[in-house]
Amino acid sequence: MSQKSNTFTIGARDAKYLADVVLAAMSKDDVTPALTAARLTISDDKKTLTGISTDRYRVHEAYVALEKASSVHEILVPRDAWSWLSRAALSFSGRRSRVSAPVVKFTSRPVDEQGEGYLKIEVIQHRDTGPEAGSLARVGTLRKANFPPVDRLIREARAAELQTGELRLNPDLLAGLRPLMPFPMFAPTMRPTKTENPNKPGPVLFEFATPGKVHAVALIQPNLFLP
Repeated sequence: MSQKSNTFTIGARDAKYLADVVLAAMSKDDVTPALTAARLTISDDKKTLTGISTDRYRVHEAYVALEKASSVHEILVPRDAWSWLSRAALSFSGRRSRVSAPVVKFTSRPVDEQGEGYLKIEVIQHRDTGPEAGSLARVGTLRKANFPPVDRLIREARAAELQTGELRLNPDLLAGLRPLMPFPMFAPTMRPTKTENPNKPGPVLFEFATPGKVHAVALIQPNLFLP
């Protein structure tokens, strides 16, 4: 990935959704710093921003559209930044008069050889004529950490054979899926998967979609496969 600074923007409601999805699966155990953050990636199509988090018992991944195309980019964003964004993203959403929809702007530089990076998050409300009607900002540092490649578990679950029979799932993890539902009328699909061990069922994949668009996925019990 490039070490140059990058700026990208998403809608404020998308930012709130993204933050809530990754926070729900993020670890609170500081013993493993990489799991107390979520990886944020601009995909190869340069139009999609993906956030992914895990606490070793589940994986949450969400996809939102960029306001305009941006260069491929990847950073690891800590929990406190996501918590701030979840609280601040909709600060201007109640304003209706002569203003456009609020956006969230990220300005970041990936971690360098000295082990430090930079992230500024701005919640911005523009007037229809252009100038800002209001803004909030948070500036913080990014640290180097090895985030596990849990996105491959999602790909493997999509390709796996379906599991039949009874399953036991932690109800707390199921309750944690609620932030992934962008609209209450669209329930997720559930895909239980098999493993090579007949006595150990595979993870269960949940997909949250509206017609023609996948908004997020969740994988419960991925710790069985983490190295």
